[in-house]
Amino acid sequence: MTAPVLFLVHGSRAVPLDARAIAIGRLPECDLMLDGWEVSRRHARIVPTTAGPVLVDRSRFGTFVNNLQVVGPLLLAEGDLLRVGANELRIARAPVTGVIQRERPSSRARLARCWKRYGVSEIGGAVAALAGALPALHLGSGIPLAALAGTIAETAWFYLSLAIRDLRYEAREQRAAGRVFDRQAAADVFRNLLKEFGAADAVDLLLRPVCLGLGLGVLRPAVGVIAGKLAADLLFYGPVLAIWHWRRAAPPHPPADTNRLRPTAAVEMPVGQLAKLHIKAEAEAAERPPAPPRISS
Repeated sequence: MTAPVLFLVHGSRAVPLDARAIAIGRLPECDLMLDGWEVSRRHARIVPTTAGPVLVDRSRFGTFVNNLQVVGPLLLAEGDLLRVGANELRIARAPVTGVIQRERPSSRARLARCWKRYGVSEIGGAVAALAGALPALHLGSGIPLAALAGTIAETAWFYLSLAIRDLRYEAREQRAAGRVFDRQAAADVFRNLLKEFGAADAVDLLLRPVCLGLGLGVLRPAVGVIAGKLAADLLFYGPVLAIWHWRRAAPPHPPADTNRLRPTAAVEMPVGQLAKLHIKAEAEAAERPPAPPRISS
């Protein structure tokens, strides 16, 4: 028997959870954009698996399911109540009348979103790879060391450029909310960067020098570096992310009774602490001036 399609319901919107991973957070490009100082830019994702939708928390302030704080990948079920900051969501088998379902974005829209996020960093990464690999090759280091130098330079530029953009964005968001951009907020940005690609980064660090080395060995140096980078990017944004990133959240062999996963994936939060979080959020929301419109970075 085919399992029923579950929906993530928030207000008058419902998002089906059976087709693709759903991003939840404060950024406009998230599938479900939520407001609130306790909502991280990329707060959580819900990944479809053979056992059902799995919630993966990526946030600083935490995600709560049925008043339990999620501490690991959690299999969701019909009737679950989720809390992200001050926002309440629920898992339902069918949306209520009038609910608008989010359509699957087109390939063009997904490419545009990916380019907006990574385009500048990838172009700069190509320059950094050339700046790292070609001097090493000319100094007689050999193809393996030149490929490694190009990989290190490209990776360093890629994450440095993303970190600078994210730090600027987070500082602007904090100021708009009337809060101080402190060391903890900066640490949260770097934590999110580490979680953005997860284990796929480790695989990429093995594949990328191999691709650069093959390019250098077959083609002229400059052309070989660019060709190797493009090959590594195709692998990274394709099968590497698909296999080594969000699908790793799924249990490899789902047990017959999937409810057995639930007690080990959450810890109870005292009711008093939950009430304090709601009171704090309401008080700060009342004291803050209206936030200006978001400006795309």
